[in-house]
Amino acid sequence: QLQGGIEKYLKEFPDGGHWQGKNYVFDKREAIGINNMEGDGGVVWKKQKAKMVKNNDVDTVCCVCASPWDRYIGKKKCYTCGVPVLMCDSCM
Repeated sequence: QLQGGIEKYLKEFPDGGHWQGKNYVFDKREAIGINNMEGDGGVVWKKQKAKMVKNNDVDTVCCVCASPWDRYIGKKKCYTCGVPVLMCDSCM
């Protein structure tokens, strides 16, 4: 457990320290990462739609087609437990 939270850790270690991946947050930023403290949420991306492409540098995949994907968009949730799932825009 991190004292002060992941966001504080990322501010203290701009290179990410031991952190990998993104920290999912519950506001318009959606997720923050080492190189993107502003977030990559839907509100931010509406102005930058051209950037919404599949990224091969991620560790997570779409739950349908298994292509690299790391964004929770479309508010898709597991039918069984209700947990948000990663589903690429092609599979929606």
